[in-house]
Amino acid sequence: MVRLGIALLNLLLLLAVAERVSAAKTEFPLGPTNITLLRGVQNHLLVPAHVNGHDATFLLDTGEDIDYLQRDRAQPLGVQSLGRQARSGNRWFELGEIANLHIGSLALTKVEIALYDPAQFHGPVPGRKGKPADGILGLKFLRQHKAIVNCRTQQLYLQTGPASPLDLSAITRELGFTRVPLIENEEGALTVPCSFKGKRGNLVLDTGAFVTVFDQKSMRDFELKESATKLSARTPSGRVRPLQVAQFDNLRIGGLPVAPQKFAVMDLFAAIKPVRTSLGINRIQVYDARTVRVKRNVLGLLGSELLYQRSAIIDVGRLALYLK
Repeated sequence: MVRLGIALLNLLLLLAVAERVSAAKTEFPLGPTNITLLRGVQNHLLVPAHVNGHDATFLLDTGEDIDYLQRDRAQPLGVQSLGRQARSGNRWFELGEIANLHIGSLALTKVEIALYDPAQFHGPVPGRKGKPADGILGLKFLRQHKAIVNCRTQQLYLQTGPASPLDLSAITRELGFTRVPLIENEEGALTVPCSFKGKRGNLVLDTGAFVTVFDQKSMRDFELKESATKLSARTPSGRVRPLQVAQFDNLRIGGLPVAPQKFAVMDLFAAIKPVRTSLGINRIQVYDARTVRVKRNVLGLLGSELLYQRSAIIDVGRLALYLK
């Protein structure tokens, strides 16, 4: 039944697109273009594309705020440097420009993209068939095109015209999905409300995380029995930390109960360093209240495996997450 429902949802999406196109009186194509995504070895979603006529693959990553291309791929793909930089978090990246970018039927020109060295991410961006991805498509691109991502069927829908984004609320409700609001926090990340054993917080929606991960410090009060693994992962700040696993029996996402299972636990966030200043002969410590407030409410990252398990549909344009 789940497979039939998902197939029906895809059909209804395409029918809605066709209805808009036939009714539109404009030179611009309306409705979203539909791209079939690839699945990487670590369960990541990958976007096939053409950069200046060359084949390329991008990791679809809702945990990144901007879009990236690996620096040593710039010259082979004909990407020119713009001679200036952009900042993401606490890191600076040189900016390049893609003259022609094609993703499905979407054709873009003069696309700015940040150039990164794998060392800045503590290793290459995961791809498929033993090869790293050429880059990352983050929230900047997904917001611009009001993206809809079907994590189960590996479909990406991109808005290609000025029409308002598709409204999936009625269709998904009929198919038994639960709508969970996506909330932009003060750092620009997309988060979903969650609770665990009565403690409320948020999970960052992160399709670039191959598993759902909870912050070790946030879970400390629950005295979880953590088991060590041989795995490690990169934190949002770029640090590589070991992964442990623990049993979660009372997790809810947006009020929707999640079946008891084991999730990863790690030290996600670096210690918050005080900003010190002097006042007369006394020395005082001042913490960045914005950073403290954001980190305190984030309990972890909602990753690819749970999004796949719950047949998640991410609607970036309307800030909604639909779960089975």
